[in-house]
Amino acid sequence: RAAAKGQLKRTALADVGYIAKRLYKNEEAVGFFSAAIDANAKGDLPLEAQYLFGLRREVADLDRKWGASLVANYGTAGSALLPTPTTHNTAFVAGEVFWRPPVIGNRNGSIFEVYGRIVETAYDASGGQYPVRGGEATMEISWRRDVEAVLSEAQARGKHVLLDFSAAPA
Repeated sequence: RAAAKGQLKRTALADVGYIAKRLYKNEEAVGFFSAAIDANAKGDLPLEAQYLFGLRREVADLDRKWGASLVANYGTAGSALLPTPTTHNTAFVAGEVFWRPPVIGNRNGSIFEVYGRIVETAYDASGGQYPVRGGEATMEISWRRDVEAVLSEAQARGKHVLLDFSAAPA
């Protein structure tokens, strides 16, 4: 009610945003966090730089619905874990997209995402066949719990609790 009447003062905007986040009302939380950020920009709400950064991160995390990345790499074959005694170079490209389903994608800091990835060898100086027919593609679901929630749950139970779960079809 106070928010509707414009009566929230000082950091109460952010406090109400955190309450909305805990109640899984992400759009409302983003609105309150954004209002606090705007009030700071106007000079009406002095905030420390780190606190302001945290509010901006909350908005970005709660507002994010999907993402994509593309990577290209060229270098010596092998990896840091399994280096190979070779001097030939390879090149690969990889792309990834993810989607956070509405309502369950971000619930109080616990993140549920669906991923799709594809990796393709673009060049192999050893004379290997490239590109590999179709490359390698995977679909994956991922669920990461909010670290604060996990720590408080572990403290209350005195046991280990599940922090991260990921599954991909074989």
